[in-house]
Amino acid sequence: MIILCRLVFVISGCVLGIFGYLHSAHSQHQISRITQASAQIAALDKLGSSLHNELLTAVLEPDILTAKAALARFERDAIHSLGILDRLTVEELAMISESERAGEESELDRPRKLRDTVVKTVAATQRVVNIRQSSDIMPDATSALAQLEVERAAITNLVNEILEDEREEMTTALGNLGKEQRTFDIRAGALLLISISSGLLSLLFGFVHQRSRDAVLAQGLGEMAIEKPVPQELSADRLDAALQVVASKIKREVSARVYIERELEQRTAALQLSASKLKQVDETRRRFLADLGHSLKTPLAIARGSVEAIAADERRQATALSSIDKVTQRVSDLMQLAQSDDGRLIQMQNVLEVAELLDNRIAELRVLPAGECITFTTDEDGPYEIEGDREALVRMFDAIIENGLQFATPAEPLCVDVFAGPINVTIAITDHGPGVAEGDAVFDRGASFFQGGSGIGLSMAEQIAKDHGGRVILTQTGSGARFEVTLPLRQLA
Repeated sequence: MIILCRLVFVISGCVLGIFGYLHSAHSQHQISRITQASAQIAALDKLGSSLHNELLTAVLEPDILTAKAALARFERDAIHSLGILDRLTVEELAMISESERAGEESELDRPRKLRDTVVKTVAATQRVVNIRQSSDIMPDATSALAQLEVERAAITNLVNEILEDEREEMTTALGNLGKEQRTFDIRAGALLLISISSGLLSLLFGFVHQRSRDAVLAQGLGEMAIEKPVPQELSADRLDAALQVVASKIKREVSARVYIERELEQRTAALQLSASKLKQVDETRRRFLADLGHSLKTPLAIARGSVEAIAADERRQATALSSIDKVTQRVSDLMQLAQSDDGRLIQMQNVLEVAELLDNRIAELRVLPAGECITFTTDEDGPYEIEGDREALVRMFDAIIENGLQFATPAEPLCVDVFAGPINVTIAITDHGPGVAEGDAVFDRGASFFQGGSGIGLSMAEQIAKDHGGRVILTQTGSGARFEVTLPLRQLA
């Protein structure tokens, strides 16, 4: 019985909520109809007022200019009112159902009839004003005024008819709204009464059920006491001992649970640390494989160009052998990098002069296709001494210059400029290619700067600059691309 009362309580509450929602939606619809009818009445009142004031002024005003101004005001008011009526008619079509729309076709056609009649009235009034400007007005004045009176009467009738219908609709909507409110109040009151009654019955049955259980328990305990009395002192001692046993057991269980939770937390932390280290090692190996292929690309290209030109210039044989030696050295460096723990791309720190390093490297790059299309300039603030790894810095500059050489020509060479600041030296490498669209992540691994690229070089260049305490930024993204490498100058003690 208790479950049944609670179920009735819940169901009545849900039904009350559903009735409330439906009543709110329907009331909102009726209020929208009332608001729409009120707006139509206001627009028609304005049109009727203008018809009475401005149109009569246009007909009766002796001054022609004043009459024309009054006619213009009437035409403006009529256009404004008709525009409001058209909009409200569209809104009314959206509110009513298909069955209501079929019964109000003639009513929905009234704005069009009213617009046609207003146009005819304006034309008739304009004709009267024009006749008044003529020296001989008698022949046409009578017919013009008669036509104007016909059109004005038609407008008045239409306006009054629409006003009457809208007022009737407003009255009907208000009546429906009141009727629905009363119906909702009755239903809500009934549901609320049922809900409260079921709740009270549930509490009452619960109270009675609990009293019955207490009575049965008391009776059973009484029978046990009558059948086998227990000495008071013995009962207290045994009870105290039992409580101590229970307390001790609970304490052991709590201690065991705390130990298990602490052990679980330690094991979880250890597993998370192991997973993080494995992920870092895997990332280092992946970067090693990617950087290896990219690092071999430029030296091998130099070696190939030099070897092809050996027949023409034996001096380039030494350049080819040097490039091949550098490939070997870079493979060794990358193997050492793969075995390192932090994944840094620099292995040793030496004092280097940036302008000398770049000048020597650009001279070696001349054997590449378009290698002659490189210009190198410095300001007069040298020398530019930094601390860094020469081979890592060469790899960084190779990666950026290699991208720019894709677009270098004798007319538009790749420009390498060096200039110093108070604490940094900046190397600007500018090409005349298609540029980079804003938002392109050119330094992300796998994001290729030019078609056919691997997307590794610029990522590696950025990492090398960061390892040296500097950065690589893309400062120009319009016509061509301008990469600025900023490195900290060596500070003298």
